[in-house]
Amino acid sequence: MGSLGLSDSRSQPSRITIANDQIHMIQTLIQYGVDPNAGVHLVKSMLNEDALILLEEYGATVEDIPRKQLYPEDYVEENGTLIRLR
Repeated sequence: MGSLGLSDSRSQPSRITIANDQIHMIQTLIQYGVDPNAGVHLVKSMLNEDALILLEEYGATVEDIPRKQLYPEDYVEENGTLIRLR
């Protein structure tokens, strides 16, 4: 399946689609298997509310996930307090 946020050349059309605010094309790409989660960061950085709503409708997680959940290996608990190592 494709991705809206891959760094290789396959993602270039989808990045251009997001950058040009082509909501109907974003929807088409998702319907053909592009992962809606991969486009969230780019859409947020462009402050594109309509595209963000569309991605969420297709199942993307748009809320910010706490760093400690994304990188639990960067934390240690001491005396009931979570301490960031990195």
